Amino acid sequence: RTVALKELINDVKVPHFNIDTNSTQDVEALEVVEGIRDLRAGFIETLIFGGTTTTVSTKEPDGILKLIAEVEGESTTDLDGLVNSQVIPNHASSGALTLAKLEELIDATRPELDEIAVLMTDRRARRKVNALSRASGTPLRVTQNQFGQFISQFNEIPLVVSDYMRDNFPDNDGSSVLDIAAMVKNVTRASTVDNSIILALKMGDEQFTGIQNGTLTAKKISEDDSTKDAVHYRVKWYAAQALFNKFA
Repeated sequence: RTVALKELINDVKVPHFNIDTNSTQDVEALEVVEGIRDLRAGFIETLIFGGTTTTVSTKEPDGILKLIAEVEGESTTDLDGLVNSQVIPNHASSGALTLAKLEELIDATRPELDEIAVLMTDRRARRKVNALSRASGTPLRVTQNQFGQFISQFNEIPLVVSDYMRDNFPDNDGSSVLDIAAMVKNVTRASTVDNSIILALKMGDEQFTGIQNGTLTAKKISEDDSTKDAVHYRVKWYAAQALFNKFA
């Protein structure tokens, strides 16, 4: 299989009024930096949900959920716990997490072959893992990374939270299949849409990785935009992500 790079673009238009009335700051630079942050935030969300859910766009790169689904088959759009060896259903429909299931997830990645980089989930699920670990008499170990941040570890694997993960996944269909293509990302968490996903990820050139052609760039398009009294910049990045090893 091949992976297509996507053209990620954010047009930033800085009003001349803002520039002319602010003599103490470099308004253009500040707005371009904000445009880069916006592009980055959008890309991080597609890192997980790209190419799936009800808000899918053919213009976005495929995210890890779709890439895992495609381990079963190139056109697969669901996470099938019966057929796909890389999907570990906690329950046929919905059920409470157990540490045994989390360990089963870790084993599915063949950790003896390559080190798992992270376990990624939402805040609610991390609290559940913390509670289960304390109840078992072996609380999660906490370490500091190179930036001084405190990171919880389960079985020596960093357990990290992403604010882009959700705790409102729908129930499985009763046979351990989760239809991620039909997921509504912003639905209010309630009964039947109150589930979490934990991702066990290996990172690297032959694992789960980001790909790009060059780096992110910011280019001035014009001093006077044709539709607005503003300076026009374009923030652009050719990027995507790929899963080169099904056990990653």
